[in-house]
Amino acid sequence: PRLSAHLFAVVAAMTTYWSSLLLLLFAYLAIHYGRGQPETPSWPQHDGKRRVLSLNADTFNAAVKKHPLLVVLFYVPPGHPLDPLKDREVSKQNWQQLEMMLEMTSQLLQTQNVRTAAINMIESYTLVKTLHIPSPGTILIYSKDKTSPHFYFGQRAVEVLAPYILKMMQPAVAEIIGKTQKKQYEQLDTPKVIGYFEKSTREYDNFVKAAKMFQPLISFFATFDKKIGKSLRLKKPNSVVFDKPYEKHLTLSAPKTSEEIIDFVRGNLKQSLTKVQLENIHGTWVHTEGERMLVAFVRPQTPDGAAFFSVLKSLARSYTNDNRTHFIWVDPDPLPNLHDTWRNLYNIDITQSNAFFGVVDGHKGEHAWYDLETEGADLKKMRSWVERLLSGQIELKTVRTSTRVPSTQSASSHESGEL
Repeated sequence: PRLSAHLFAVVAAMTTYWSSLLLLLFAYLAIHYGRGQPETPSWPQHDGKRRVLSLNADTFNAAVKKHPLLVVLFYVPPGHPLDPLKDREVSKQNWQQLEMMLEMTSQLLQTQNVRTAAINMIESYTLVKTLHIPSPGTILIYSKDKTSPHFYFGQRAVEVLAPYILKMMQPAVAEIIGKTQKKQYEQLDTPKVIGYFEKSTREYDNFVKAAKMFQPLISFFATFDKKIGKSLRLKKPNSVVFDKPYEKHLTLSAPKTSEEIIDFVRGNLKQSLTKVQLENIHGTWVHTEGERMLVAFVRPQTPDGAAFFSVLKSLARSYTNDNRTHFIWVDPDPLPNLHDTWRNLYNIDITQSNAFFGVVDGHKGEHAWYDLETEGADLKKMRSWVERLLSGQIELKTVRTSTRVPSTQSASSHESGEL
């Protein structure tokens, strides 16, 4: 499968977005650049030094062994006959942005022994085939702490990639020792795994090993306190709970190996309702052929947005086991640079309403929207609309764009819709 034709227009619009994860990165910069934390952070400029490694089949293995953490971008040169972007200037600009992302990431994280590299897929075809690289733009992160490379599905921007890497370098499991950590755990609105263990046991070591397989997209926590464990539904030592937003928790009792934990998490990854985040945007805004991607733009912190969000969660839960649907939601406020993009593509004005609900077909470049203003946030009416959609009774409109950009430098081999 290929990425949606409109993804690059969207990614370009997102490049100026400042992720909340920047707080972590600026704290790091304040320490390692010795300036103290500024009142108004300003993004560092490239110092002009080239740090990105140019690798090929002869140098790749040695580079992976040498560097504790290596970020590798696989690309097709701009203007090459196999370049998916047929417009040479657009392709050249896209490549320059990706190259600068790698350069800045190396510069900012050089004291952490992080290196970045690029591999020309045409010149290193045999290597690319051996590594099973799915498409141009694939980014793999090789770490000595992990047995296999890690696919990066996040936005192609240094302000997202650099904090993402820093999170990868943190301990794989966070310990909950008191009320403060417990509250932080409970407020986390992304998938998370927690276990209750006795200290220095093989069971805990297995838990840590499993956690490294999902780091940093799924957070793992552990407690060694019986009282805390009981308050978090962990009644017996060595029990593990997988918590997904808006769903009932899942329990794994006394797993004997790390593989059991890994299989448990992997087997339950599908969420009834998934939040779109920049660090996993290409792994979230995706759908397979025959699957409908139901999209909600909602401000749950507003009264009417909260009322709609409550109905949306109930609606999504009712389709949890339906392979024909994939429900995702977007909080528009942290993404102001995308408001115009949504208006241009879908003819929706997020500034005029706290909620929109519809379907986006990334394969065909089509969409349709539930008339929330007329029908209201009514569970029965929304379910009826979804059923009519699934039975082909809802007419989809073509995305409003005059420029169709082919997929290139993509985040993965999965099909992605327009954001």
